[in-house]
Amino acid sequence: MRVLVADDDAVMAALLGELLTTWGHDVVTVYDGEQAWLALADGEIRLVVSDWEMPVLDGPGLCRRLRSGAVPHYIYAILVTGYTSDEDLVKGMAAGADDFVRKTPFSPDELHARVRAGERILALEGEL
Repeated sequence: MRVLVADDDAVMAALLGELLTTWGHDVVTVYDGEQAWLALADGEIRLVVSDWEMPVLDGPGLCRRLRSGAVPHYIYAILVTGYTSDEDLVKGMAAGADDFVRKTPFSPDELHARVRAGERILALEGEL
């Protein structure tokens, strides 16, 4: 599956990209939300792993664009964030995020589990 990683921290973007590649995904990496939006234009990306805080367009803003109807198919969106409050969770979900991964402490196993959940949902969508 083609996965988009959007993170303005080059080290975190590289880590996410390396993990997703190890798990068999074709990864496209960008460093802000606007670049992420432009990368989605090819129509092949089905899953996005995005930082919450980014320049130009933040993760929740990217999720709102994904859910605006401008994309012809469903894209599963995972926000990577240092925010942990219930209020933040609700704000991200209201923006259209499907799931979250904590940055601190970051767990590759947690990310892998959440990516697999996204893969299952996208596979079910494909069967419909």
